[in-house]
Amino acid sequence: MLFGAAGTITVTAGGWDAATLRREALDERGYSFLPHLRYGQLARFQRLDVAPRVASDLALTKGETIFGDPTIVAAVALHSGLRVSGELADLDFRWLDAGTVRREDVVSRIERDNVAAVITSPWFIAQDAFFRSYIMACYEPPKVFSPPESGPGSGLFDILVYRHKPGTRPCQAPLR
Repeated sequence: MLFGAAGTITVTAGGWDAATLRREALDERGYSFLPHLRYGQLARFQRLDVAPRVASDLALTKGETIFGDPTIVAAVALHSGLRVSGELADLDFRWLDAGTVRREDVVSRIERDNVAAVITSPWFIAQDAFFRSYIMACYEPPKVFSPPESGPGSGLFDILVYRHKPGTRPCQAPLR
C-alpha cells in the first residue's frame, strides 16, 4: 500500500511539473508548481483590464455596433453598453476555415448591422487575407491598446480597434 501511495504521489507530481513547464514555455513566465496557485497567476496575467480602456475610447452613436474577437468584444460590450453585431456575437473563426460560414456573408452582416468598430487581436481577422482586404478598404488604421508591462493583464496581447471610415457604407471587400 505504501508503494501505491508513493506511485500515486509521483505520477501526480510529474503531471503538475509537466503542466507547469508547458505553461512556462508558452509565455516565458515562471509559474507555481501547485495547480491552484498557477491558475491564480494565470487569471491575474490574463485579466481583460484593457476592455474598460477600449470601451471608454469608443464614442459610438446610437445604433452602431461592434464586431471582432468574441472574448474581447463581449468584455468591451459589457463595459460600454454597446451592442455586438447581431448574428455574429459568437462567431468562431474556425467556422470560416471549415467553410460552414462564408466570409462574404460575414461582411454582408457586418455592413447590414452598422458595425462601427472591429475589435480584434493581431491574429484571426487581422491575418485572414479576405478580412484584411475588407478592413483595409473600409476601416481606418487600427488604434493599438497594449497590455501593461507588468501586473494584471500583462500576459495579454495587443488589442487592435479599427473604426469604420466615414462615408464608405455599404463597403465590400475587394474581390479575391
